[in-house]
Amino acid sequence: MAIIYTYPTKTTPNANDLILISDSQDSNKTKQVTIASLPGGSGSGVSSVTSANAAITVADSSTTPVLTSVAYSGGTGIGHVPAGSGSSATVYLDGSGNWSTPSSTDTTIDTKNDATSVANPTTSLSFTTGLIAVGAPGGAASISFSGGLNDLSDVSFAATANGSLYVGQISSQISGTPVGNVTLGGGAAKVATTAFDNTIIGSDAAFAITEGNANVAIGSDVAATLTTGTNNVIIGDSANIASATLSSTTVIGQGASGAADSTVIGKGASASTNGTAIGSGASAAGGGIAIGKDASAAASEIALNGITSSFVGQVGTANSNQLKITINGQVRYIQLLEP
Repeated sequence: MAIIYTYPTKTTPNANDLILISDSQDSNKTKQVTIASLPGGSGSGVSSVTSANAAITVADSSTTPVLTSVAYSGGTGIGHVPAGSGSSATVYLDGSGNWSTPSSTDTTIDTKNDATSVANPTTSLSFTTGLIAVGAPGGAASISFSGGLNDLSDVSFAATANGSLYVGQISSQISGTPVGNVTLGGGAAKVATTAFDNTIIGSDAAFAITEGNANVAIGSDVAATLTTGTNNVIIGDSANIASATLSSTTVIGQGASGAADSTVIGKGASASTNGTAIGSGASAAGGGIAIGKDASAAASEIALNGITSSFVGQVGTANSNQLKITINGQVRYIQLLEP
């Protein structure tokens, strides 16, 4: 048998090539095996090494394989994270594969208006729990802030908002996209469904309104009774109307109250249907007119309080062409003359 080194050399072995071995498990008998049958053997070398861990390790009982990993060097290449200052919170791995420190600590935000930078923009925007857009019925959305929102100007509506603006507690029962509502305050119009063209401002203002439209309600707990009424103006802390469906009623004043088609102005003033009460504590029955502090007019009568100047009138009994009027508690009659 020729000496091994005298045989020709094959540059690229094939997996089916044969080699001689001494079989240690069979009395060291000489046998042949293919390269492919050797542990880890093939004609083309190791094709891949797979690891489920962050590091790649190769274990072998008889050899110490060397595995080389290339560090990331930038661009679209791949590789392991290079050694450096990765543990520092003030540096970052840039696109060139280098650990870098931001060139500036300036936190200025480039504020733009219609794609044009605004001079002297704010230096920070801070949202404790983030800027949240929450889907609401009808496709609307709300943005909530944990802190204040100050110095707003040139605020506009999205085209899909139909001119409605809800600030505070948005009704969970809104149907569709009602046009022209403006609500401001926790609990304001909180159960509105199809109500539209309303201006409702104040904590729990018009909190029961559902379908009413063209109402103005301003004040804490104002218009508590209103549900489907229309064209009402109700202004003042706890000012209210007599029933849920009233329309065309004007009530202005803390705690004031008015019935259908009445006009009430003054703290605690009240009026029945078609009545007019003007003055703190004034009250008017149906069709009556009460003017002055605590003035009280019966149905279809006029009552004036607080008159200090002289008044010309007759004391007596009314007839068909006289108007009964109570002035400072004294009943008088005004002669009515036809032209």
